[in-house]
Amino acid sequence: MPERRALGLALGMGGARGFGHVGVFRALDDLGIAVDRVAGSSMGALAGAVWAAGQLGAFEDWARGLTRTNFMRYVDLRLSGGGIVAGNEIPRLLDMFGLPERIEELERPFGAVATDLRTGRVVWFASGPLRPAVRASVSIPGVLAPVHHGGQWLVDGALSDPVPVAGCRMLGDGPVLAVDPNGFGPAGFWTPPEPAAARGRAWLGPLRAGGQAAGLGAWLGAPDAALPSGPSAPHYMDVVWASVDIVAASVMRMRLAAAPPELMLELPLRDLGILEFDRAAEAIDAGHRAVMARAGEIRALAGM
Repeated sequence: MPERRALGLALGMGGARGFGHVGVFRALDDLGIAVDRVAGSSMGALAGAVWAAGQLGAFEDWARGLTRTNFMRYVDLRLSGGGIVAGNEIPRLLDMFGLPERIEELERPFGAVATDLRTGRVVWFASGPLRPAVRASVSIPGVLAPVHHGGQWLVDGALSDPVPVAGCRMLGDGPVLAVDPNGFGPAGFWTPPEPAAARGRAWLGPLRAGGQAAGLGAWLGAPDAALPSGPSAPHYMDVVWASVDIVAASVMRMRLAAAPPELMLELPLRDLGILEFDRAAEAIDAGHRAVMARAGEIRALAGM
């Protein structure tokens, strides 16, 4: 019998696609494969922190219950401060699941990455306050306001280390399974929407009720005027996320060349919009299927 080895997970960015990480954890558990440590970037940091606190079940139940309407309870819109969403609901979400105040108090080893807005360098969190670490890691540029912590303004970890394999290795020995929720789907980083439009912008529907929020929703999601030649221009969120995706893909190639994982798992979720949180169940199920499709390789990696 091969010797069992401690398996670490490096969980990547992806907005709502990152719910696929929940399915990855579930499938590994179904296969009897123990995870020893987790490092996460952006949504991977949120999912990893919940797992490390032993609250994955409650998190999954919450995610599967998200709808377009109740998701908006967690969107605190504003028109200043470096992002259209203040992001104060993210620490409150961690409170709701009973996560501890400090990373060292988690049940399992965990680390998160963010990016220093001034220098562009990776900021690594493996100790200290948990909430600013997760909140900084998920700060999508142009969407969530940056976080001021430790004398630095911090933004999304996706910009400097989209799938933190090196960080996972700093947490302990053993092989690393890297998970990228942004695999497959249509070619390229952006697909022009159908004229009737925009599954990826459906989350903006509740903003159209009235007032300032409705105006912001219209600005972000209303169909743009057609260009003289006919096609509609990309929408605000299309541009923001495609730009982040392009940068992250380039950075990820460099990072993985320097610190390759023992195994890379891509989740087929590129056709799921980053803010389509009401489709969390689809992402979770896709993560589970992706692990099961490569169960033999993952078992071998874990020494089973």
